[in-house]
Amino acid sequence: MSPLDKALNSLLDLGDPAVRRDRAEQLDQALRTLLALTEGDATVIMLPGRAERLVLHSGTAAPSITPVSPEGSEAARTLAQTPQPIVIEELADHPRYAAHDGCPGVEAGPVMFAALRRRGADPGYLAVYRRRGRPRFSVADVRAIVLLTTVLQRSLEALRLARGLEKLAFTDDLTEVYNARFVKSALKREARRAARFGQELSLLLVEADRALVENAGDASDELIRDLAAQLVRQVRSFDFVARFDAGQFIVVLPQTGRTGAVEVAERIRQAIEAHAFRRSRPGGVTVSIGISVLPENGAEPQVLVAVAGRSLAAAQGEGGNRVESRLDRAA
Repeated sequence: MSPLDKALNSLLDLGDPAVRRDRAEQLDQALRTLLALTEGDATVIMLPGRAERLVLHSGTAAPSITPVSPEGSEAARTLAQTPQPIVIEELADHPRYAAHDGCPGVEAGPVMFAALRRRGADPGYLAVYRRRGRPRFSVADVRAIVLLTTVLQRSLEALRLARGLEKLAFTDDLTEVYNARFVKSALKREARRAARFGQELSLLLVEADRALVENAGDASDELIRDLAAQLVRQVRSFDFVARFDAGQFIVVLPQTGRTGAVEVAERIRQAIEAHAFRRSRPGGVTVSIGISVLPENGAEPQVLVAVAGRSLAAAQGEGGNRVESRLDRAA
C-alpha cells in the first residue's frame, strides 16, 4: 500500500463513528494524516477557545505542546471572518502570521490554515508547514486540508456529545459527582486491575451524622450538594467520588493501602467538621467514615462495600464524627 493510500485510509478511519478513541488519539491521527496527505514538514492544531497548540514535526514520535502567542493568533482572527482556508506561499512575506502563527523548529515557506470551529468559541485551526524552498501547496493540498478539517471537526463534536451523554448517564443530578450505577461498574474494573497488578485499593463509605445534620437545620439537598463538593476537594484527580445512597458517598482510592486510606479519611473528616455549611455553625455538620481495603478485607466489590458499611456503622455507634477501619472480612 502506498503512503497516499495509507493516509486516505487513516482519514476514513478518523471519520468512522464505530472506531472508539479519545480526543488525544483523534488529534494525533489527524496530525499524522495531514503530514502524509500534503507531504508537510510539520502540522499544528489549535483547538477552538484554547491557548495552546499541538505541534507534530515530520519524523517525530509524538506531538508537543506550545503556547499561543500572548497577542493571540492572527490566523484565527482572519479565519473568524472567512470560511476559506488561508494559503500562504512564503510565510516571511506575511510578518503578522509569521510572528503569531509560525511553527517552532521549522523555517517555513508555504503554509496553509483551515478553521476548526465550535459553537460559542473563537475558531481554532489545523495548519501544515513546508520548509523554505519547498514547492507551494497545490489545489489538491488545499482540498486535503479542508476535507481533513471537516472530518476532524465532526469527530471532535461527536466525541463531545458522547461525553455529554455519558455524563448524563453516570452523574448524580443533585451533586454532579458519579452516581451509584457508575460506581458499581467502576469499582469492579478497579478491583480487577488492582488484583491483576498486585496493588492495594481502598474504599471509603462516608455519611453525614444524622443527629448533627438535623440540629444544624440545613436543607437536605443543599447539605448533600455541599458535602459532595467538599469530598471532591480532598481527593486526588484519579480517585473518584460517587453518591452511593440518599445520604451516603463512596470514595474509591486506587493504589492506596489502609494507612493511606485512614489519612485521607481523617483529612475528609476534619475538613467537613471545619467547613461552615450554609445555615450551620462550623462543626455543626460532621461525617462518619468506614474503610475497607483490597485484598485484606476481600477482593470482590460487594465484599468491600459490606465491610466499609460495617465500619461505618461502628463509627456511628461510637457517637459519629469518627473514622473506623475494620480488619475483618465480610461474612
